Amino acid sequence: NADIGYGLILGADNSIHAVGSARVSGTTDFAVARYASDGTLGISGSLDVSFGTNGTVQFSIGATDQVRSMSFDDEKRILIGTYVSDMVVSRLLADGTLDTTFSTDGHSATNFSGNDVLVVSYSLPGNRTLAMGRTGLAATDCAAAQYLSDGSLDTAFANDGKNTFTALLQCAPTGGFLVTDGKAVLLAQEASATPNRGRAFRFLSSGFLDTSFSTDGLVSIPLGTYEETDSFTGAQMADGSLVLYGGVEDDGSRVLNLSAAFRITNDGVTDTSFDTDGLYADTTGSFNYIQLNDGRLDSQENSVVAGQHT
Repeated sequence: NADIGYGLILGADNSIHAVGSARVSGTTDFAVARYASDGTLGISGSLDVSFGTNGTVQFSIGATDQVRSMSFDDEKRILIGTYVSDMVVSRLLADGTLDTTFSTDGHSATNFSGNDVLVVSYSLPGNRTLAMGRTGLAATDCAAAQYLSDGSLDTAFANDGKNTFTALLQCAPTGGFLVTDGKAVLLAQEASATPNRGRAFRFLSSGFLDTSFSTDGLVSIPLGTYEETDSFTGAQMADGSLVLYGGVEDDGSRVLNLSAAFRITNDGVTDTSFDTDGLYADTTGSFNYIQLNDGRLDSQENSVVAGQHT
């Protein structure tokens, strides 16, 4: 049995909520643990009996629940993004119980075509939730869905609450993030292309692609002299430019082996003022595989990133 953590959020009382998956008796459930600011389960060092059972909660949606993200809504309820064969958003109350005012049972599932994948979800103003990923049947399609506070699809988003973006040979979603003016960026790799190349979709709060971003809402991540690129997360600079964090491949393995950052202007053009070609690869350390999972800009717009390598 293996328990895996995927994300953290900090409560107003400095408590820490961790979300991930718990493997029990051959099935994978999603799980949440609440830690006090001193690192112990509960509040002030004692077990928090008001949150789940001894500071943890565990729920099963299907045989294998794949948890990917967590956030608080406006009322500090916990939103969890996961997938089984559909995209699923779940909402917990402060005590760790499922919120039955959210789609009657605390879970809101959206089916695009079966075996859909959620890679990231975010809480939006007005207790709305945005989920991003890809469809299952047509692997060419990246996808997004938006939910209202009651868990129903938000029909102000792409007319019916969900949209697909068909512009790739094969959509392998890797991450996403929110930007200003209610826009969002979905990151993906065109996995059947030669070379495999990272892509970025930017869409409006209306759910449709932003045509002010490279005319069609889709840009290719700079390739430079490398054989493969991909990005997993990103951030927006003050001038609207996007900094994306990921990796490149330069050894013929078709596996990312160098960490990298990419910069794209607000209108979707490669920013050649960034290391001359819009791409910076760290050649000081080459690995069998590398993945940058999170990146942020500090007050001076320097990048701070975290990831993993083998």
